[in-house]
Amino acid sequence: MSIRHLLLLCYFGPILIGAQTWSEIDSFPGSSRDDAVSFKIGDTVYCGTGIETGWTATRDFYAFDCTTENWMQVSSLPNGEGRQYASGWSYNGKGYVFGGRANGQHFNDLWKYDPEADSWSELTALPYVGRSGAHSFVIQDEVFIAGGQTDNSDAKDEVWKYDLSTDTWIQLQNLPFGGRWRGTAEVIKDTAYLIAGRTANGHFPDSVFRYLPSTDEWEFESTTPFSGRAYLKSTVINGKIVICFGLDSLNQSYNDVWHYDVNANQWEQEVSLPAVDRRGGLAFSHNMALYYTTGIDKNNDRLTQTWKLENATSVEKHNNDMTWKVFPNPTSEIIHVKRNPALIQTQLRIFDMNGQIMLSELIEEPAKTIDVSDLPAGFYVVKIEGEETEWKKFVKL
Repeated sequence: MSIRHLLLLCYFGPILIGAQTWSEIDSFPGSSRDDAVSFKIGDTVYCGTGIETGWTATRDFYAFDCTTENWMQVSSLPNGEGRQYASGWSYNGKGYVFGGRANGQHFNDLWKYDPEADSWSELTALPYVGRSGAHSFVIQDEVFIAGGQTDNSDAKDEVWKYDLSTDTWIQLQNLPFGGRWRGTAEVIKDTAYLIAGRTANGHFPDSVFRYLPSTDEWEFESTTPFSGRAYLKSTVINGKIVICFGLDSLNQSYNDVWHYDVNANQWEQEVSLPAVDRRGGLAFSHNMALYYTTGIDKNNDRLTQTWKLENATSVEKHNNDMTWKVFPNPTSEIIHVKRNPALIQTQLRIFDMNGQIMLSELIEEPAKTIDVSDLPAGFYVVKIEGEETEWKKFVKL
C-alpha cells in the first residue's frame, strides 16, 4: 500500500473559524446568463462566456477584484467565439479557456488570456473532436481534460493531458467508471477529485473518484451525502473542497452547500443560500469566503446575482468527537466498529476503489467486529448511514 494511501487516512484536526453568513454583493455586470466559465489569477477572478436569455452564446469577460469586491470589464474572446459549457483554469499568471459549444457545434480550441496585455491568443487545439462540459484540473504544469459531451456522445469517458510548457496534447487512459458530463473537479495536494455529473445514459451518480497522475489511475473515493447531480460547482477553501447547488435527475435545483475533507474522508453541510435554488453559475473563493455568481434558478430565470458566504468551511468536527470509530487500520483480518450507544441502528457498507459494494451489514449494537479477511488487499471506504452519514477509510493488507 502506498504512502499516499496511508497519509489520506490521517486527520490533522480542524481550524475553528467564525460564524457563517451569506450576503448579496455587487451583481455580475454583464447580461443574465448561465453556463459561463471562470479562472482566478492572483486576487482577481475572470468570468465570461455563457448563454444568455434568448439562447445567445456570449463571449464577453469581466474581472472581479476579490480584495475590493468590484467588477470591471476586460477584453472579450475574439469575434465569433461566444460559447457555453467551456472549461477554464489558470497557470503561471495566465488564464485559459477550452472547448464549449454554440449553435450545436462543440469546440476543441484552446485560448490563453494575458491579464497584463488584456489580450487573448489561440493555442494548439485538442487533436480530436470538440467537447463541452468537460472537467478540467491542473496538476503541476499539466492540465487534464476529462469527460465532456461531444456531437456523438452525451458523456465521453476520454481523458486528455495538455502540457502547458510545450503546448502539446496526449491521450491518457479512459475514465474506468464511464463517461461524465458537467460534474466538478478540484485538486488537493496533486490529487484530483471528480465529483458527480451526468452519464451518457442520463444517470446522475453520487460518486467521487480521485485521480493519481503518477500512475494515471482513477480510484473510488466516496459517495456524496446529497443526491447525484450535474451543473454543480466547486472550489477549494482551507484545504477542503466546497461544493454548491446543482440539478438532479428529477430536474430539481438546490441551494445547499457542502464541504469535503479529503484527509478525514468526511462531509459537512454548510449554511444554505438564503435565495431561490439554482445551478449552472460560477463558484470561486478568496481566503475563507465562497463566492457564487450568475446561473439559472429553479424557475428557469437567468441571473446576475453575486453572493458571498463568509467562513465557508467553519462547520467542522474533530476526530475525537466523531460518533463512529473503525479500527485497526491498516488491518489484515478484522475491523472493529464502535458507535455512540445513544445512536440508532445503522447500515454499514464497504466500497472498493471502483465504487462496488463489497460488504453490507446492519449495525444494531454499540460495537461489532466485521471479518474482512476475504477482501482483496487494497484501499476501502466505509459508509455508515444512520441519523447522520459518516465515511471512514481503511487499508486491507
